[in-house]
Amino acid sequence: MDSYYGGAAPPYPGGAPGVAFTNAPTSPTAPNPVAVATAASRSTAKSDNSRDAVYEKRWLENFNLLKPCIRDDGMIDYASLDEEMQKRMKNFVKDQRSAYRKRESNPDDPNPMTQQRLGLLQSAKFNFKPQETLKGKQ
Repeated sequence: MDSYYGGAAPPYPGGAPGVAFTNAPTSPTAPNPVAVATAASRSTAKSDNSRDAVYEKRWLENFNLLKPCIRDDGMIDYASLDEEMQKRMKNFVKDQRSAYRKRESNPDDPNPMTQQRLGLLQSAKFNFKPQETLKGKQ
């Protein structure tokens, strides 16, 4: 243990291996920890905003790809899409229905199903509850 600390006493009684503490004064040129934390939070906020913008752009892209597939009765016809796009649209549809159900059950909780998205999907005649529609037709 003496060789690990260069022959010096452990940094505190009991000496945690691999942890060294110093009481060295801060340098006048060292960055202010509060300023560093503030800058980091601003950076995180910017990345959150840019991440939100990317997510919103992707959502609108998916919505515009899905819109022509929505029939007048609200059911979705994926036949015009290739296999990869069908998978992407089916996942998108599943996510929208899930977000809608969460919004319905907990309207005060944060949810990706915003009022704007809900309005867009409703205007495209998107069917949020296809099982109920199918039951009604039987």
